[in-house]
Amino acid sequence: MNLTKGFDGLTLDLGRLIASTCRQKILETLSRVQQTHMMDLVRKVNSAYSQVNRNLQILEQEDIVESRYYGRMRMIKLNRENPKTESMLKVLRMLRGSQFGDWKYSFRHARPQE
Repeated sequence: MNLTKGFDGLTLDLGRLIASTCRQKILETLSRVQQTHMMDLVRKVNSAYSQVNRNLQILEQEDIVESRYYGRMRMIKLNRENPKTESMLKVLRMLRGSQFGDWKYSFRHARPQE
């Protein structure tokens, strides 16, 4: 198991949690909304129901997301009270910034001036 020290001093298995692009999309989507229902999340993540469900189970085991049922409707939200959640969001922001932000910056500034 690949354990890495988190921002808040907790030991997280970041390799396992960040490895899936589906989990990354789930976390990014949930960070923008207070809560959403399962089918809306599947649509926003642009993935198969079974894949989103499997990745939600992993995130629920880590207590990063919470699911509640209202009749047959499953509502999902981030567990913001868990320090692991904030650590995961910080890691995602850093990853996204280094992958995309730097590229946009260098591309924008590398164009020849007229």
